Amino acid sequence: MEELTKRQQAIYNLITKSPAPIAPAEILERLDNTYDLSRATLARDLSTLAARDLIKPLGAGPTTAYVINSTLLGPINPESYFTLPQDQRTLTAEPNSEFFDKLATTNLLPNISNLSRKITDYRKRVADLPLDLHAKELERFTVDFAWKSASLEGNTYSQIETETLLKYREQAEGHSEAEAIMIINHKATFDRIRNNLANFKKLNLSDILDVHQSLTQGLGVEFGIRKHAVRITGTNYLPLDNQFAITENLSRAIDLINAKTNTIEKALLISALLIYLQPFSDGNKRTARMIGNAVLMAGDIAPISYRNTDDSTYKKSVLLIDEQHNLYAYRQLFLDALEFSTENYAA
Repeated sequence: MEELTKRQQAIYNLITKSPAPIAPAEILERLDNTYDLSRATLARDLSTLAARDLIKPLGAGPTTAYVINSTLLGPINPESYFTLPQDQRTLTAEPNSEFFDKLATTNLLPNISNLSRKITDYRKRVADLPLDLHAKELERFTVDFAWKSASLEGNTYSQIETETLLKYREQAEGHSEAEAIMIINHKATFDRIRNNLANFKKLNLSDILDVHQSLTQGLGVEFGIRKHAVRITGTNYLPLDNQFAITENLSRAIDLINAKTNTIEKALLISALLIYLQPFSDGNKRTARMIGNAVLMAGDIAPISYRNTDDSTYKKSVLLIDEQHNLYAYRQLFLDALEFSTENYAA
């Protein structure tokens, strides 16, 4: 999806901050000095924003005014957003029910025709790849994914140390045993998923629980849906703290995803919602990345290694889901990472 121009972003931001529907004349008055806006240019920009479902008009003719359609995919700039300290950021008051309703009815994907062509090329490369080369590519991907996914959790193993650990079971000096276990668990879980891909064409709670247990075994993590509250570093967002409410919302998320037909959208959603709901006492993001990959592979699409993903960008995009129910940054990160995997594995 094309980025908004600075002028379109300013118009969108103005409508976002307006406590009531705002008329074009007021937008023109407030932005003209900065952007030298004409009525015709403003009308085109408003049409563009409306066509992308970012705003919607109320009324008709000279009485038309505009409101935000949904913050779900509103183009929030993470760098600007996080200039505010944690205690000064206003969290969305939208309940989960409304958030889930929007997710169920919104097309979360932009025009991905270019990515779709690359996926077709990827499938052809995989089909044409000799078995020995395919095995080597899977090994390369597994190293990258285990290393990066663990790194996003604070694991200090390097990429080379991760490769040595997975190939020769040699633990690197200066690292804890828990770090080695975390990485080994990634490979073991990924291998289990690859051998049972049919299970992930339609998600169920049991398989998600199994993946979480496999990823966290030996690390002292409580198995199953958590029974207590958790806090997340860097945000005042509080995930649900009731086991029954967590299970109910996770089940609703699974139903929502199973109702979707696009594999990429399903993988995007489950990875985002597992992070948002935090159903486990620990290992939520690891499980989210692994389950997202399981859904992609079940749909014959390249799994994501996240090798090209910046740690800070990842964390900010996740916090925007938590604090604002906004998937704009996370969706872009996810699609960029998917495109990278499509181009760089089985190549």
